Amino acid sequence: MKLHAYLGLASVADDESPLASQWARWFDGAMIIVVILLALQWHLTHKNELSLSSDILINASVWAFLVARFCLLAFLVKNRLRYFQQNVMYALIILAGLVLFFRVPAIQSLVETYRIVLAVLLLLPWLDSFYDSLSDNRLGTTVWSVFTTVVLIGVLISDIDPGIHSVKDGIWWAWVTVSTVGYGDVVPTSDIGRVLAAFLIFMGLCFFAILTANFSAVFMQRKVRKVGEKVDREMAIVKQESDDLKAMLAHLQQLQNHDEAILKVLTTIETRLTVLEQRLPRTSS
Repeated sequence: MKLHAYLGLASVADDESPLASQWARWFDGAMIIVVILLALQWHLTHKNELSLSSDILINASVWAFLVARFCLLAFLVKNRLRYFQQNVMYALIILAGLVLFFRVPAIQSLVETYRIVLAVLLLLPWLDSFYDSLSDNRLGTTVWSVFTTVVLIGVLISDIDPGIHSVKDGIWWAWVTVSTVGYGDVVPTSDIGRVLAAFLIFMGLCFFAILTANFSAVFMQRKVRKVGEKVDREMAIVKQESDDLKAMLAHLQQLQNHDEAILKVLTTIETRLTVLEQRLPRTSS
């Protein structure tokens, strides 16, 4: 069992209905957008650049998304009791999310903590998907993982490092760093920024290795698919020939049975003629 499953964030079971599994995959993919939105909200709040209406809109959108996900999947799954047991953390997140709608200064620190914890918890299923992409060569998952890493670290570095002044510069720095290019036009100046840069360079090396394996797997799959299609065509020809031969054998069997029937009739006629021939002399005498 994976980490997010232990924490009550298991989504739907593998043996659930195809429709529930399809919606679960869509919600899990859209969850990354929610995490990025929370990261941007956290950054803009710290910079005092987020208006009250925008803050309320983001809070309502995130909470509505979580409620819609939980309720729709609960409606689509076959085993609702198992779903509730494996997704109890989502229910707690939704209930705790009600604090987002209270504009009380005394609990603002609690609201900020909730956002951070929420972002981390929602990232856990994505981390498992990223880990899976290391072994099953899913190119789409790897590209999505690179994008998410670049955006999140770009937002984070723009908030913690004084040498990077905007989210746009942070994302640009994260992109050139993860690609191991490093133009040098935007650089971190703090120690924690340099540590984050070292981590991002390491991630970039890992991503390029994974992407190389993904592209190799894609080309190999195309080649295997072409060989498979050729084998399928050959098998179809062989099957057709086999069916034709079976039909010919069946026809020959029918002819053989027909000949045997004719032979049996002729034998009967011959027998009866013999009997008649034996009776004829007796009649004449």
